Amino acid sequence: MARLFFALWPDDKTRQQINDVIEALPAKVGRRVTPENIHITLAFLGSVRDEVTECLQDQAKIIRADGFKLSLDSLDWRKKPQIVWLAPSFVPDELTNLVMQINKAANDCGIKLEDRPYKPHITLLRKAKRKIPENSFRTINWNVESFVLAQSVTHPEGVSYTVLNSWRLK
Repeated sequence: MARLFFALWPDDKTRQQINDVIEALPAKVGRRVTPENIHITLAFLGSVRDEVTECLQDQAKIIRADGFKLSLDSLDWRKKPQIVWLAPSFVPDELTNLVMQINKAANDCGIKLEDRPYKPHITLLRKAKRKIPENSFRTINWNVESFVLAQSVTHPEGVSYTVLNSWRLK
């Protein structure tokens, strides 16, 4: 069994820009997400068996979606689940289409996903106890060209994510 999720995985330049935003946040507000864990979840799949993982990878191969530009321009705090996040204020149609195809792929592999509106975001701080002070940052423009299937592994010192496979967008 493996805990899996589909995600957008930033290129090195975008990852560094996002990490710069994290580093500018007050350290006492919450626990910083490590640079290697920066991502946008497209669909959380939960713990799945090996044969379901194979099915997901087969289904991902047939997804046909266009690449897109994502403008990360909104920084916010959510009391529940106590996170500070970075998000786009506008969700491109291409991203909505990609998520719909991924949800169908998961369903075709026997995974029932949560039925709630999709809100793309990048978690910057966890266990954030309070709203962050006003923080000025430049909008991060990310040219999204692929999506990944990743595995989440919990260790005593925290969580790590490993990309299992990646697929290019048109």
